[in-house]
Amino acid sequence: MLVSYKTDKSRRLLVSSLVLSLVTIAILIWINLQIAARYEAASGKTRALFGIIELTYGYKYFLAFAGLFATALGIVAYRRGERRLGTFATGIALLALLMVFLRIWTLMVDRSA
Repeated sequence: MLVSYKTDKSRRLLVSSLVLSLVTIAILIWINLQIAARYEAASGKTRALFGIIELTYGYKYFLAFAGLFATALGIVAYRRGERRLGTFATGIALLALLMVFLRIWTLMVDRSA
């Protein structure tokens, strides 16, 4: 059974989209863990104005480009015939894109203190 070139290329696009999305999510989790650790180490006034300190992690917004690119790859793979996995890859890419703009670190801090 021969695999057509078109299917092979769409599979590569699909795998590229998934890998890029998962790497983006992993980097975002790492950055949010750093922000949460810095918040945990902060005292009262610093916690009150932590939004200013959070701006030093503004480089995480550059990961939105990776999320957009992964979304585009997933959509192209979907249009080339990879319906089920293309939808999955596009969903994961959109999740990575959404995670860039959400403050995930707030879920990682202990608020009991």
